[in-house]
Amino acid sequence: MCECVISQAEIKSLDEDFRICSEITSEANVPFLNYDTSKWHRKFDEEELEIEYENLDSKYSKYRYPRPLSLPSSPDLRISSRPTSTILNISAKVAKFWLTEEHSFMTDPLFGVKAACKKGVHELCYLAISDDQQRMAGTIIVSGALLPQLVNKKHRFLGLSRSTLYRIDDDPSWDPITHTFQHWDKQKPPLGVENGKENPRIYAQPGQSSFLADDDVESNNDFFDKRYFSDQVFWPAVNVLLLSEEKGGGVERLGVGKIHIDAFNPVAVQEQILLG
Repeated sequence: MCECVISQAEIKSLDEDFRICSEITSEANVPFLNYDTSKWHRKFDEEELEIEYENLDSKYSKYRYPRPLSLPSSPDLRISSRPTSTILNISAKVAKFWLTEEHSFMTDPLFGVKAACKKGVHELCYLAISDDQQRMAGTIIVSGALLPQLVNKKHRFLGLSRSTLYRIDDDPSWDPITHTFQHWDKQKPPLGVENGKENPRIYAQPGQSSFLADDDVESNNDFFDKRYFSDQVFWPAVNVLLLSEEKGGGVERLGVGKIHIDAFNPVAVQEQILLG
């Protein structure tokens, strides 16, 4: 099931003013919540948990999200050729976090297994991303060959998009009536109160626990530590790139991963990145 990723970055080609991706800042701009109902009909299959869009013009086939984009109406806006530069100009939030030799307890969402890192042999590593309080705020997937140059250092992580915790109907943001993932602006007010003030990181519903106690040994296969960051937050995952150190004005991607929104947002700053 899709419709569970929202862009948080503006990405352009370096050699042409061609926008590949835009930052979505409000619910009014979310593509899958705002589409031309006179042309498209959204269908949700409850048994298969799949979403399809049918164009009311019979010459079109059915599409799973995302719907195909229409070509620009102005000839001047049509793309005559592909951008020639391999450098991307990205405007997005960047935050710094620690990497150590600690591995994440996250399992691969596609295959349900962890990468094999044992007996000193590191292949594809799921490393824990830690904040300044040494709490596991996220997970980054990197090549094991990079481990020596990454550990025990603070690194920059670029936030590309935001996504739901699960891509199925048991996600906290899923609305069974509208069959949609509710935007994070629809998050209910926190119920937890500390020292007379609301704790913005507690989003548990009645009858559900939000955080695990420090001595709780409940299985946790998520990308963050549920003892410190809530699994009831709507759209908690910031999909990130681990950036290399800047060289010649640009950076490279060293890994891909996720950081919890409540860890990322408080320390993130807007930056302009040249990614090669």
